[in-house]
Amino acid sequence: MVSGKGRVNRSDVVRAAVEALKTLSKTEVSRLIAEVKQR
Repeated sequence: MVSGKGRVNRSDVVRAAVEALKTLSKTEVSRLIAEVKQR
């Protein structure tokens, strides 16, 4: 993640997450979604 910044724009976080999700396989994505829903 970005270090040195106390606050990060949420849009930047979302954009980074979307870019990361694009590189994941569908199985990993569905597993991540399942983990998030359990919280």
